Amino acid sequence: MPKKKRKITKGKLNKMIDNIFHRYGDNIYASLIDSFLHFAVEDNLEESIKKFVKYNLGWVIRCLSKRIQTSS
Repeated sequence: MPKKKRKITKGKLNKMIDNIFHRYGDNIYASLIDSFLHFAVEDNLEESIKKFVKYNLGWVIRCLSKRIQTSS
């Protein structure tokens, strides 16, 4: 009897991404990788960009701004 292929849903993939990268908290690199992986899974660039701007862009700008201020 042939094995059935298991289908991994987008929801499951997104949950796996979250489980891996959210543990790093405020790490900007982990956050950006998390976002880009979600972009790839969703396969809807316009919607992914809207979500990134809504949920992450402000935080990323604040993090980068703090890094610039502490380095100068």
